[in-house]
Amino acid sequence: MELTRLKGIGPKIAARLRDTEIRTAADLLMLVPRRYEGRAAAIPIGEIGTASSATVIGTIVGAGTPWRTGRGQRFAQVKLRDDTGEITAIFFGAPARGVRQIFTPGRRVQFSGDVKIVKGLPVLQHPDYVLLDADVRGGGEEIFPVYARVAGFGRKQLTSFIRAALDCSAGKLTDALPYEMEPFAGLPPIGDALRQIHAPSPDTDINSLNQFKTPAHRRMILDELFFVQLGLLMRRNIGRRGRAEPMREIGAMEKSVRAALPYRLTNAQEAVLSRIKSGSGGAAADAPFAPRRCRVRENDRRLSRRLHGGGKRRAIRTHGADGNTGAPALREPQ
Repeated sequence: MELTRLKGIGPKIAARLRDTEIRTAADLLMLVPRRYEGRAAAIPIGEIGTASSATVIGTIVGAGTPWRTGRGQRFAQVKLRDDTGEITAIFFGAPARGVRQIFTPGRRVQFSGDVKIVKGLPVLQHPDYVLLDADVRGGGEEIFPVYARVAGFGRKQLTSFIRAALDCSAGKLTDALPYEMEPFAGLPPIGDALRQIHAPSPDTDINSLNQFKTPAHRRMILDELFFVQLGLLMRRNIGRRGRAEPMREIGAMEKSVRAALPYRLTNAQEAVLSRIKSGSGGAAADAPFAPRRCRVRENDRRLSRRLHGGGKRRAIRTHGADGNTGAPALREPQ
C-alpha cells in the first residue's frame, strides 16, 4: 500500500519517508520496536542518576514555561514530581499554550525518553508520554513500543504512522511461511504477529517483549531466517546451472602481468595459472599468488641492518632457486 493512503501522510511526508528507505506501508510495519516501556519499567525519579534514558511516573506540578536555548531554539518545560524527587521534561518547538492544555497540574503522567544532565540535574528531552488518567492519544495501553529514530521524524509522529499502517495493511500482507512444517506450527499469522508487536496487550509480559521472546517476535525472526535461507538456495541453484567460461585468450595479458611482477612465479603458482587458463578451476585455483621471494629479500635486508658489523654470516633458504626443480637451495645473499 502506498504511503499517501495512510492517515497523516501526504505527498511531502511520503517523499521524506522515501528518502529514509521507507516506501510502503509494509516498510513501516517492519520497523520493529527496539524496546517496550510501561508502568513495570518505570523507576523512581530520585534514582535516575546518570542514566542515558528512563521511564518515570509522577504528578505534574508545572507546565508550559517557555524558554529559548542560547541558539534561539524554542522549547517548553514540564515539571514532574513523585515521592523521591522532581524532574524537568523539555519539548522542543512545542507552543507553551498547547503544552499547558495537555499537561495540567495534578495530572498523573508517564514520561519515557533520553536523559541529559544539565547543570548537574537530569532532564528528559522531548519524551514520549502517556496520560495515565485519560490518554489523549486514544490507546490507553500501559505498554507502548519505542522505535529507533528515523531522521527527520519524532518518535510520536513515527508511532502514529506505524499505527495507521497497522490499521490499514496488517491484515492484507501475504503470509508465505509453511505452517504445516516445524518449527512454524503454532505461530501466529503475520498480521496477528505485527499487531502483537506494535500494539501489545496490557497483560503481555514486558520482559518477554524486551527480550524478543514472545510468539509474535519468534514468528518474525523465523520469517526472516526462512527467506534468507530460501534466497541462498535460489542463488546456489542459479550458480549450479551455469559454468564460467575459461579465460582462453589471455596471452597479451599474461605477458604484461609477468613483466610487472618483481618476482618469478613459483612452480605451484605456474600450476595454478595453467588450471585457470584451462578452465578446470578447483581448489587449487584459489591458491594465493604471494610474492614470497620479495618478502624473503625484504626480511634479509632488515636482518642485514641488525647484524651489520657483527661478523656473522647469513644465508637464505628458498625453493626453486636452482632452476625449475623446486628443490631447496641454501645460498648467501648477493
